[in-house]
Order: sequence, then C-alpha cells, then structure tokens
Amino acid sequence: MSASTLPFEILVHIASFLSTNDKLTCILTCKAWEPAFQETLWNTVDIRHKGKLNVIHGVLVSKGDSVHSQGTYVRVLVFALGLKVSSEQLRTFQRHCQKIQHLIIREGGLSKDYFLKKPDWELWGALTRLEICLSGLNLVNEPRELIYIISHLPRLRRLDYVDAMMGPRPLYKLQDFEALHNHLPQLEYLSMAVWLDVVPTEDLTIIKGATPANALTTLKLYVDNMDLWWMYYMAQKYSNIITLEMKIDTELRRPNSFREDETSKLLDLSDVFPRLENTLIACRPNTEWSQLTLWDLFRRFDTPLKNLKYDLHSCYDMSGSLERTVSGSIQSCSRTLESFHISSYVDFSDRCKVPRALSFCPNLVDLQITSYITIVALDIFLDHCAVLKNLTLSVSMLSVIASPFHDSTPHGLESLKISRATTNGCILRYTSLRCKNLKYMYLIDVNFFGIINQETGSLCIDMCDTRFKYLELVRVSFYSSSGDRENSLKFLCISWPNYSLISDTMLQGNNDSSLWFHMYSSLADTGPHNNGLMVLSEEEIRLSEKYFSNFRLNSANVFGNQEEDRFYRVKSTWNNWIDWRKSLSLGYATIRCASVEKYHITYES
Repeated sequence: MSASTLPFEILVHIASFLSTNDKLTCILTCKAWEPAFQETLWNTVDIRHKGKLNVIHGVLVSKGDSVHSQGTYVRVLVFALGLKVSSEQLRTFQRHCQKIQHLIIREGGLSKDYFLKKPDWELWGALTRLEICLSGLNLVNEPRELIYIISHLPRLRRLDYVDAMMGPRPLYKLQDFEALHNHLPQLEYLSMAVWLDVVPTEDLTIIKGATPANALTTLKLYVDNMDLWWMYYMAQKYSNIITLEMKIDTELRRPNSFREDETSKLLDLSDVFPRLENTLIACRPNTEWSQLTLWDLFRRFDTPLKNLKYDLHSCYDMSGSLERTVSGSIQSCSRTLESFHISSYVDFSDRCKVPRALSFCPNLVDLQITSYITIVALDIFLDHCAVLKNLTLSVSMLSVIASPFHDSTPHGLESLKISRATTNGCILRYTSLRCKNLKYMYLIDVNFFGIINQETGSLCIDMCDTRFKYLELVRVSFYSSSGDRENSLKFLCISWPNYSLISDTMLQGNNDSSLWFHMYSSLADTGPHNNGLMVLSEEEIRLSEKYFSNFRLNSANVFGNQEEDRFYRVKSTWNNWIDWRKSLSLGYATIRCASVEKYHITYES
C-alpha cells in the first residue's frame, strides 16, 4: 500500500501527533492527504488575541467559498477572554463554520455592538455544547437574550452559563428556567451562575405543574438569593439528576414562622432526587438554613447519595453551627455514603462530633478532611470509620489520643495522605501497628518533631510492620523536639530488612538495606535559595554512617581530617559547594519499614 492510498481514518490518527506546521507540510505534499489533514488542522479554532481574530476573519471574507469548505471542518470554536468579537465578525463565523459542535464565548468575548447586526444563531443549530458569558454587553434583559440564543439550538446537550458581572446582576425567574428546558429537551448537563428572583406565591402553580427535565443528569448551580420555593422547584424539576453541585452565596431572608409553615409543602413531594449519587455543596456565612433544609430533604426521602463534598470556606460563628450542619449532611445519607470530603477554614469546637456522625456510615471507604487550623486525632477517625480504605488529612496538627502500643482493633486502611500538618513519629508508629494493610502513603509539606538519640544522632520513625507499594515524601522536614526549631535535619535514611527496593534508582538490598538522602538548601549566585535532594553514593553513605556511629563525640568536634573533608563538601546543581559538616552535626531522620516497592522523594520548593 502506497502512502497516497492510506485510509482516511489512519491519516487522521497520524495527524493527531503532528504540529500545525507539519500538518501544513503534509497538505502541500500529497493531494490525497489534504482532506484528512485539513480536518484535523481546522478541528479546533482557539482565538486568543485580536490579531489572530482579524487574520482569520479577513481570510474568511476574502477567500469566500474556498475557505468556506475549510470552515466546515471546524468542530470547536473558542473566543477568548476580552476578545470583543464584533457582530459582523460573529456573523461571518456563523456563515462559514456551520458544523461546529462546541462553542466557547468567555467573558468579554463579544463586543458591545452585539445588536448592530443580529447574529443568526440558527446557523449553529448543530451545537451540542455551549459555554457562554453575556456579562458586560449592556443587555436590557440578559435572561431573555440567553433564552433567545438557546431557542435556536435544540440539539444542546450541555450548557455552561457564567454571569461575571460585578454589582447588581439580572434576576432569573422560574419562567426563565422553564423556557430554557422547553427549548432544550435533550439537555443533559446544566451549569449556571445566576441571581435568583423572589418566587411570588402565585407562581407556586408553576412549581406544581413543572414537567421534569428527564434528560438532565448533571446540575451545577452557583446562586444568590436561594429560597425555599427554589428548592421546591429543583426537587420537582430535576428528578433524574445523578450529580448535583450547589454553591450558595446568599439566601433570601424569611421569618422563621414562614419557613416552618411552608417547609411542609416540600414533604408533599413524592420523591426527592431518587437517582442522586454525587453532591458538592459550597456555602457562605448565613446560609445555614438552606443547608439544613437540603440535608433534611435528603434524610426524609432517603436520597441514595454515595459521594459528598462539603466546602465551608467561610467564617462560621463558634456556637456549634459548623458541627450542626456537617453532622446533618452526614446523617442525611449515612446509609449509602461511600466517600466524604469536607473542606473548611474554621476549627471544630467539638472535635468528636463529626467522627461520631461518621460511625453511622457502614459503607464509608474514602474520607478527606481539609482544615488548616484544626487539630485531628487519627485514632478517633479510625475507631469510628471501621471500613475506611483511603484517608486524606490536610490539617494543622495530627495526633493520637491512645498510646502507639495500645491494643486497638486492627484496621483495614490501605492509603494515607497527610499534608501541611505538624506531627510526630508516634502517629506513624501507631498507624503501622494498627493498619497492617497500609500500602500507600503520601506525606506532603509535613513537619515531624521527635527526640534525637544522642548516641546515634537518629530521629527514628518506626513503621517496620508496613510493606509499602508506594511511598511519597514531598518537602517533608524533621526537627528535634528539644533542639533548634529553625534548623531541620538534612539527612534522611529509609531502611528496610531483607527486601529488595525497586525504584527510580533501581537499588536492591540483600540483607539490611538502606537508602540515604541529603536535603540541602544553597544560595545561588543569583536568585533565591535552591532546595534540593541528593541520593548519597556508597562511599558517602559509609562516611555518614561512620560519623553517626559516634555522634556524641563527632557532633562536638567541628574539625575533621583532610580525608573526610572532601566528602563533606559536594557540588549542588547550582555549582555551589555545600558543607555537610554542619548538617551532620544536627543528626538525621530514619524511616524504618518492612519493604518499599516504589518511592518518590523530593525536597524542591
């Protein structure tokens, strides 16, 4: 088979690996290749600056039909942030690129002369995905214009609408959402950032008569003015959604008597999100009522939620509202919950309330807590989460209440990730003893404090019961509990008995084996400090072990013999000489484990 007779599909696949210039060369090389390479060349048109916009528009206008055929290859068209495409330019793209399936118009992508020549959106009737921002166009009625646009795009399956306006923003009514779904019967994914209008009492008939949007499976709403009636509408309208993301910035102020009287209407629903599996809720201050109402609905109607993410990146009072809303979220779906992620900038006043709520989740296998001012007791979560497999903790301080050698119930935890925490070696010793199935451990920006043995210079972290499949240490620092907290230990040793270590360096051990690292920080000739990590050679390991074999004496002696001095000074990647002697005198950290199959260790910033 000659190159000129290669099938179209194979040529398209080959083109996917080539640069734009290479594709142009192939088009000029063989006429039989031209259709395939033209298609991939024009498949995605991403216009990021005014110069490129003017060039493409000028070519489309001047070349007419010859480029019109190329325009039919365009499937994805992007107008970048602040591009300000004029109404005339937009109409040109609509005429020449009528087969696009994915259109992205970012904030400021269209100019304010949008109405000088009304775009013909019917020409883009093949669109299946639209991402659009109409903010800043001085539209008299922005919701109406959005409805006008989508009324010509009946094939849309995904709509992402962003309202980026600062200050007063247009209000969206129930009627706007109803019109949107009437025009888009095939819509499967809806993401909207809008202000919700107050629902008047007379519009309750719209809610009761709303036809479910059965095709929709993903709903993402970023809203202000959340109200009871909007929750009522969403529960009625979106009965088939599987994924729900709701970010509530503000909620409508209502008297408590109104809330209590009208909440009963929600209970008249036959079901609430019966297929919902994945939920992300993000809330601001003073939206507690909206959150508790949502959790109460989930609980009353037994919503089968599996994965819950709860973002509380805001200031809560310290009267227990944080624990109340978090516990409410867990209890609302405790029977089916498998994964729970919570992120908060606020400390928990009662650090046992959330773990106790988790004890009612018999299927919880994945737990992630991000709260950089919270102190967490690892053993409490292990005690209350019996089947947990993956645990991620990004907290201020990590501790254990029980003794590391306390006779605790064995736990099946397999993966542990700790980041941005201060802790000590007892936590990992406790984990190793209790979690015999631990296979993966990730330590990122963690500070360890411990006691240094004055005879050996070692701060030992004992995980000798753990066989790692993967171990990752990223910018992990070790400090003496009683020493200088400004100077971390610069040497790290990972040791394991009687097992081979397979890693990037392909080192293997026969009997007792170890791998040594030097974590250094040097001042470059120009620029900031350079942090790095270096694997020690066999001779450097021998010298280090010799030094630490008599640590008490050597650390007191700042002078050494000439033979050793040449090993105490090594070149960093910045061509600076680094003196080991001061680093050696601080001691070293060692992590003992049963085995390591693969590792990744870095100290770079």
